[in-house]
Amino acid sequence: MRASDVKPQMEVAVYVCDMCGFEVYQVIGQKQFNPLVECPSEKCVQNKIKGQLVMNIRSSKFISF
Repeated sequence: MRASDVKPQMEVAVYVCDMCGFEVYQVIGQKQFNPLVECPSEKCVQNKIKGQLVMNIRSSKFISF
């Protein structure tokens, strides 16, 4: 009998801005996706700061694949 390991597939990616701490959620609808990189928060936009988004794996949601 052959079996493969259960692999996690990301369903919702969570990012945190390194400048303002804003959290951004990205719903993933397929295996491949383009990660978000620039913070869209009002604080970063108004201050013309280009905060970089860092993926938070612990807060992201995965499903078995």
